[in-house]
Amino acid sequence: MNEEEEMTAMDRYEQDRAETARMIFTGLGIGLLAGIAIGILIAPKTGRETRGQIKEMASEWGKKAKDIASTIGDKVGTTKEALKRGADAVKETYKDKPGEA
Repeated sequence: MNEEEEMTAMDRYEQDRAETARMIFTGLGIGLLAGIAIGILIAPKTGRETRGQIKEMASEWGKKAKDIASTIGDKVGTTKEALKRGADAVKETYKDKPGEA
């Protein structure tokens, strides 16, 4: 097999893989949409109740996200302060010692 035939075989292989991936994702997308449609059609709650429930869940998730962001912000601030104090302590330790900095 010469170099041109190898490149052609490699191109075909990559094209086949890309086509397979497209087919899989297309199938997954169609299945997802069909599942959502069936779920809506056979849902035991009215649309108003379902929208209310979704709104509550979104609100709860928003509050949880804010709490997590706040906690992370607090920890980052605490860590930043600790690092600054440590750096200041190192500076003080070596400030008055000539030639050792």
